[in-house]
Amino acid sequence: MEIPPLRERADDIAELASHFVAVAARVEGKAKPELSPETLRVLAGHTWPGNVRELENVVRRAVVLSDVGRIEPSHSAVAREVAGGGRPGVGGHLDGNLLKAVEMLERRMILDALEKNGWVKAKAARTLA
Repeated sequence: MEIPPLRERADDIAELASHFVAVAARVEGKAKPELSPETLRVLAGHTWPGNVRELENVVRRAVVLSDVGRIEPSHSAVAREVAGGGRPGVGGHLDGNLLKAVEMLERRMILDALEKNGWVKAKAARTLA
């Protein structure tokens, strides 16, 4: 059975993203945030060279980084990641707020540790200790 790449199944993106949001929220112990219409448009407009796994990782990061009940491209870095800008955090524009810069660095380090350790929190915590 051959499944076409995600870029050829744009109609599936919203449903897949919603599923990945629910899974990530459950894993993180958070309330499930909603995906804004603009976020869904950004996701649907991407070519997804990494296919479904890339979509899952982008959505998972958005859930981890979101601190409100709605995922918007601007605060979740969805648009930046999808546009090829890489992970949010160090290397991006810093507005001069030291606490915000430290928080961004901390989040990036946590996400990197989680990814390197298969999203096993205990292993990630040991690598960060």
